[in-house]
Amino acid sequence: MEKRWYTIRLHDGARHQFRGFEMLRTRSKKAEIIISRLECLGMTMFHNRLERLSSGSEENEICELMHSEKEGYAYNELVVHLPLHALEQPRRVMIMGGGTLYTAREVLKHPSVEHVDVVDYDSDVTDITIQHYDPSLQTIRNDPRVHMHCADVREFLLRTPNGEYDVVIDDLIDLIRVEDRWVLELFPKISDALKESGLFSTYLYPSWYHEELNRLIIKKLIEAGFGKIMTTAEDIFTYSWPEGFTSFVCAARKWEKTLGETNHLLRKHFRERNTSTLQFHPELHPLHEWGEHPNAAK
Repeated sequence: MEKRWYTIRLHDGARHQFRGFEMLRTRSKKAEIIISRLECLGMTMFHNRLERLSSGSEENEICELMHSEKEGYAYNELVVHLPLHALEQPRRVMIMGGGTLYTAREVLKHPSVEHVDVVDYDSDVTDITIQHYDPSLQTIRNDPRVHMHCADVREFLLRTPNGEYDVVIDDLIDLIRVEDRWVLELFPKISDALKESGLFSTYLYPSWYHEELNRLIIKKLIEAGFGKIMTTAEDIFTYSWPEGFTSFVCAARKWEKTLGETNHLLRKHFRERNTSTLQFHPELHPLHEWGEHPNAAK
């Protein structure tokens, strides 16, 4: 078996390459799925091949990294445990995207959760993940609290009653490409779908390269009625954004707790719920005001 090169498109034509053995290449309803064993990341799943480049005898795939064995937990833990630990009794959660079920797995670590809606437009992703990548996720799909919806998240939100969720989690596509920024137009409906003190969990991009995009995300959150915006420090590394370090966002329409009280709740609930994590820890990843972020307007 020969090794192949796989490429993630970054910014301004830059690319980040990984090398490894291809284990599976198959098509879902919406895209091509590639599972490979990479030298640095172990078993890895790619999504959405955009183009193929030929250079001499080698071919490079342009891919979006969905999950990797050695560091895939970083994103899933931060985007889930920040908002859920900040709430006393989170019960109803919506995951936008998340067909691999790794995000749902983290949500179910919170004992108060009663209902999780996973809204992904490509149901084949779940089947392929369980059959060929991580069979242990079958227990997540079988959990009676988890409700799978093969649907366009835009249409799903239009049908969602106001005040339905304690937490909405963004596990959709990256917004590096301008054509994918339709996600920003969902923010008003996400705001409506949340309870008054509910939290929307999303993320920002490495500030060195994406200052304009990060400010656009915050601007759209404010316009959607999110009056409280908190972020982690920009110190979380993941190969999904190999340009550098990134940060996560918790946004609420109404949030009466001070920042100190919020971080106290993160630590308190982390201890009380005995949450098992590989990267997230409230002492290492406290929340800050958006104004402290490197891209905040001074």
